[in-house]
Amino acid sequence: MVRAADCRAITVSQIPDVLEEWRHPEHEAFRPRNAWSLFNAFTAVYREINPHTALRRGEAIHGLFDAVVGMS
Repeated sequence: MVRAADCRAITVSQIPDVLEEWRHPEHEAFRPRNAWSLFNAFTAVYREINPHTALRRGEAIHGLFDAVVGMS
């Protein structure tokens, strides 16, 4: 989450929201603890922000996850 804040995929104030979604996912499919469910926790928080901002942050989180899982 710190790396996500560093690359501006989330703000520091959104960390508690991402943690809440990670700990208690809204959808059953995201209950397994893996990269996909963590990615979903980030994108779930994006539903609450301006679509233009969500697009920029979505690109940032994609870049971060791509680097972590070796897709870049």
